[in-house]
Amino acid sequence: MKKALAIILCIMFLMAICANLVSGAVVGDDPKNQVKIAKGTAVIDGIMDDCYTAADKITTPYPNGALEGENHATFEAYMVYDSDALYIWGHVSDPTLSANSQSWNGDGIEFFFNYELEDGLGAVEETDPYGEIGVMQFRAIPIPVEDQAELEFGGVYEMVEERGYDGEVINDLRKNPGNYYIKVDDDKKGYVIEFRFPYPTAKKASVKSGYAIGFSIQINDAMDGSPTEDARRTGTVHSQDGDELLESCWQYTGAFGRAFFTDLEYIAPVVDEPAPVVDDTPADVPAPAPAPNTGDSAIMLVVLVAALAGAAVITKRVRNKA
Repeated sequence: MKKALAIILCIMFLMAICANLVSGAVVGDDPKNQVKIAKGTAVIDGIMDDCYTAADKITTPYPNGALEGENHATFEAYMVYDSDALYIWGHVSDPTLSANSQSWNGDGIEFFFNYELEDGLGAVEETDPYGEIGVMQFRAIPIPVEDQAELEFGGVYEMVEERGYDGEVINDLRKNPGNYYIKVDDDKKGYVIEFRFPYPTAKKASVKSGYAIGFSIQINDAMDGSPTEDARRTGTVHSQDGDELLESCWQYTGAFGRAFFTDLEYIAPVVDEPAPVVDDTPADVPAPAPAPNTGDSAIMLVVLVAALAGAAVITKRVRNKA
């Protein structure tokens, strides 16, 4: 009886441990929600630099079924990093672009970062709220709404509140919008984006190969309305699969995926120098001197013999007269 009771207690203890592990799991622990960042410094011009090709391809395959309507937008992106910043290039395919004065309700893309993971302050449970430093949410809008139309660059790069932002990032966003770039594609298929994210000052020294951050992307798809207002968001797609937490990144860091800084780096292919061309054509040989014309020589010989004979006759006659 005691042995059976001990077995039961052990089973209950193991079940409790498993339950605790499950409750403590976060979206970023799942490998399918993880991506690798390559080394590189990109030029912020909307063109995909070669350095991006060494990184994992990021897609948004997970639609949020809780929203009414359909999502028509898709997304692919790549990330690289250097000692100062994180760079992202991507393309949103969306046949119709619309905006709303409530920017979250129009077409756009949202990035979420959590630099607190390595300090033990990152998400422990899925419903962990935002921390104090290094947790950031950015929204990029491909076309500005009417009251933002005076902006000169291709779209709006928007901070979503100032919670968790580093002061340096905030100042740079306000003073140097060119560092935070969005370009609207002119092929009517969607829009290209390229961003540069300076690291939070307090986390900059930690960023190296092996460092991990919470990271997620959300694409907002809107329909209806005019091109500059009154759009209605009908769907979202995400880079991470969190089931019911798909649209909770705005409030829970545990809903983020995860991105790893690596030593991956683009190496330009070695182009072999072409082998020198060998000219097998034989060198020019001087043409042989033309053979003498034997017919002409014979004629000249006959003429010479005749001349000599004539001279002999004349000489004989001269002698006879003498």
